[in-house]
Amino acid sequence: MTVNIDQSRAAQDLIARLARQLSSELDLHNETIDHGTMYQDLEVLRQAVQFLNEAGLPAPEVTQHILRRAAEESS
Repeated sequence: MTVNIDQSRAAQDLIARLARQLSSELDLHNETIDHGTMYQDLEVLRQAVQFLNEAGLPAPEVTQHILRRAAEESS
């Protein structure tokens, strides 16, 4: 199956929207970042950011925010 440019862009948009939604939920419902229980969610967000950056797109601001919070709270 060949992926055309429209399908590729649609996939990138979907990844960005899903990352935004997951980040918003994590930010709203967690005062602190529990790296043990949130490890998988944070890893998915890191992978989404990498995917978007490799496609030349910025990660959603809320995704960057939650990953910054996670980094700050782990140090």
